[in-house]
Amino acid sequence: MGVQIGTARIKWPWYSAAVAALVASISWPLHNTGSVTDPALGLTSSTMFRTHAARAHHSPPLSVSWTYNGGAVMNPVVVRGVVYGGTVTNPYMVVAINATTGKILWQTPVNNQVMTKPVVVGGKVFVGTGNSLFPSVPVPGHSAIRGTRSSSLIALSATTGHVLWQDNTVGENMPTPVYWHGQLYSVGGSDQLLDVSPDTGHIVREMPIASYVSMASPALSGHTLYFGGAYPYDFYAVNLKKWDITWKTRFVGVSGALDDCPPLIVGQNIYTETVRTTKSGNLFSVVDLNKTNGRIIWQKPLGTGPLPYSASGRASNESGIPTYHKGILYVGSPITKSLYALNARGGQVIWQTPLNHQQITQAPLFYHGQLLVGDGKGTLWDVNAKTGQVLNQSPQGGSFMPSEPQLLGHTLIFGTRSPSLTAIPLSTIAVPTSQAASSAS
Repeated sequence: MGVQIGTARIKWPWYSAAVAALVASISWPLHNTGSVTDPALGLTSSTMFRTHAARAHHSPPLSVSWTYNGGAVMNPVVVRGVVYGGTVTNPYMVVAINATTGKILWQTPVNNQVMTKPVVVGGKVFVGTGNSLFPSVPVPGHSAIRGTRSSSLIALSATTGHVLWQDNTVGENMPTPVYWHGQLYSVGGSDQLLDVSPDTGHIVREMPIASYVSMASPALSGHTLYFGGAYPYDFYAVNLKKWDITWKTRFVGVSGALDDCPPLIVGQNIYTETVRTTKSGNLFSVVDLNKTNGRIIWQKPLGTGPLPYSASGRASNESGIPTYHKGILYVGSPITKSLYALNARGGQVIWQTPLNHQQITQAPLFYHGQLLVGDGKGTLWDVNAKTGQVLNQSPQGGSFMPSEPQLLGHTLIFGTRSPSLTAIPLSTIAVPTSQAASSAS
């Protein structure tokens, strides 16, 4: 199997292809999905990172408790009664779990970490594999390939977990791909936007871009794809119909977060984040871009702090994941170690709450006037969305990763580095809505 860099095709050694084929051929189905799942639970499909973009069923008031201990599942998604996810701890797996009972339906070994949220469409599950390491030290101002070991885009059967196809790529595939109009679009560590056939895995088109993309899973609005990249730190708007770059905004002096933050689109606004490393420290900011032309509407610096580092010794996970509700942006910062509420129109800080001074990379979940968010130590927080007052905190045994927690009825589903994937009733972690409302008065 070959892979593309620009217009040159590189042939993998025979033994690499053989290993990939072996991994792709192995599946461990433990239970048949059959009729054990409830198709009224969760989404009808999952087409990108921001799951609210897909139509959700009216979920019944499900309140269940279960734990999957087969690995740290970073970005789960619930589609038609099944929780799909991939592990970032070895052994690397894609797993399907009954959302009601917690029983494993199948789990399939893959070749590297799975940081993508599974895209689930038409009976197929699409994931990307890869890691955050570099084969050589990147140099500012120069293109860099990110990802070591074997990296792939993979399609699996949603019913059995059988690998339908596996396409090896030069760089990592950490951002969640986007399914649109019968095609799969993916960015990652290879300085390319790929247009991939979801039926065969064949790369239909490649668009060279100057930047690699870490965890900034693209957002789709209309027929335009939006995402941030690094080396150089550019933010891109790509017209998928015309297959060209509509606009590109350069962030001079930025050293992180733009390529990590999944952009949030609200109307004509795109919200993302940046980190600038200066003599006075690492400055964390939230940015509002005009969706039409890429011009910066406002930038709000929120403070400085130390860079977070991964086990490999490299700076990583420098951004939070913004959430929007009725004119307010909610975002956690791994740099300032605080949770914020900002006026979405002008960026003014409404409140700031340090949560035991822990890194916050998870997206806050808005629920009936409350925010549920996990920190880097493993504490799940319940915060009054209007005031920032802490209502409750509960230890969960492992640090929360850059992810979106999933709300299913009265159940919260999330992964931690414990390593596990957990479903927990809201009644055990969130105060009653009436009590939360009275605390705001």
